[in-house]
Amino acid sequence: MICFNNHKTENLWGFNEWQFFLDSLQKNNLNKNGILFFSFNLEYDGSPFSLEIKNLFMKRKAIIKNNEVLLNIN
Repeated sequence: MICFNNHKTENLWGFNEWQFFLDSLQKNNLNKNGILFFSFNLEYDGSPFSLEIKNLFMKRKAIIKNNEVLLNIN
């Protein structure tokens, strides 16, 4: 469950925060071929994340199903 991204606040993480976070995890924490799984809470508008964030995940070849994101780190 994602609770560290300022969920349901006006300071919700945007593209830059997510890009930094994912890059940092890949570089500093995950082994090659590591997997990240996120299950997002819905925001006030009923969506789990913005289209911009969805596109960031898609660019990284994530599998997205509703509010869940699975990312393979190569």
